Amino acid sequence: MSPGIAATAVTSHETETLSTLLSLATLRDPNAHAISYYCSSEPFPDKTHTHKLTTLDHLLRRVTTDGPTGPDYLTFTNDLTHVVTLGEKTSLNSPRFRAIFACGSQDIWQEVTLPALVSECSLEIDRFFRLAPLLRAIQSCEPHCLVLTEHGKARILMVRGQEIEEIETPLPPIDFRPKSVPGFSHHIEGNLRERSKAFIHDLIVKIQHVMQEHNCKHLVIGCRKDLWSELSPQFHKAKLSAMIAGHFHLPSFEISRGEALSESHAVMAKDRERFYKTFWEKVQEEPRQFALGVNSVLNHLESGRVLQLLLGNLVEAHVSECADCQAWAIEERTLCSTCGGARVARVPAEELILRKALSTDVEIFAPEQATAKQFGQVAALLRY
Repeated sequence: MSPGIAATAVTSHETETLSTLLSLATLRDPNAHAISYYCSSEPFPDKTHTHKLTTLDHLLRRVTTDGPTGPDYLTFTNDLTHVVTLGEKTSLNSPRFRAIFACGSQDIWQEVTLPALVSECSLEIDRFFRLAPLLRAIQSCEPHCLVLTEHGKARILMVRGQEIEEIETPLPPIDFRPKSVPGFSHHIEGNLRERSKAFIHDLIVKIQHVMQEHNCKHLVIGCRKDLWSELSPQFHKAKLSAMIAGHFHLPSFEISRGEALSESHAVMAKDRERFYKTFWEKVQEEPRQFALGVNSVLNHLESGRVLQLLLGNLVEAHVSECADCQAWAIEERTLCSTCGGARVARVPAEELILRKALSTDVEIFAPEQATAKQFGQVAALLRY
């Protein structure tokens, strides 16, 4: 499975969100009045420690202390006031992901709400919008199909971030309990096997139809351990194996949606982590096919050679960028070496890399921060 932004199967709503992301990536405001506000909390918090969220008041004090001045400042303060007003109405404990992007001088006001599996609370003001949290939120909402099954029974559900919807299935439950008939036990057992195979066949056909209808590419199975050995060959025969992210033991067919959602996300998280580890292993094994590190990746993005991009541990990485000519440098500078301008600022390397990648045909993988810390800064698979 490859959970990249370019390869993601999306609904019409998600297509609209991707379009918004691409549009926001093109903005450059010379007055540095672009406001990016994010608010969400972890939907499945770690109960072993207290989960702390930065308050909006603290964010606002920091921004207004270090914030911009200059032309269109009144428009900027109006935007900021509006963002803060809406932010105060949004509970920090709400599990839904919310983002607001505002830049009055460029006539931009964009709100995004997603059932995302990310925790984020930030307020940033710059010459560009901060888009990495939005990208991670979009990727966490990639839909997958969840199937819960026992002998003769099945439930099919569609999962999108924190949303889970049970799909009505026309498959009637089948009673596989053997009936004792003297002298016919071997016929009964054979009949039960055939009925079981027929049920699995019909279930697979239904799964294929649901996944096609919902434009879904990933599948999670919940069943008893003994049943998986029977199901697995049938999924392989139907050429669904490549779509299966994993399976988990189903303690009860009547498991609640909340429990099913938690189990399903755990399977998907492990599958994504396997993919990221495999990608990074290939970087180490075949270095000539990859660009590694901020400087190399940025250069290859500008030359159009990047095919796939894995954003790793870039929390502390920054680059210098000129506001006038957009030239960049790894080292810290006060003057632009390209145009000689003095409007040079340190910007997050992740955001610059992301903006350049979104302007080209690049498949982007953005692990959650906790997962990204396992890898290096950034790596890219090259086209040639």
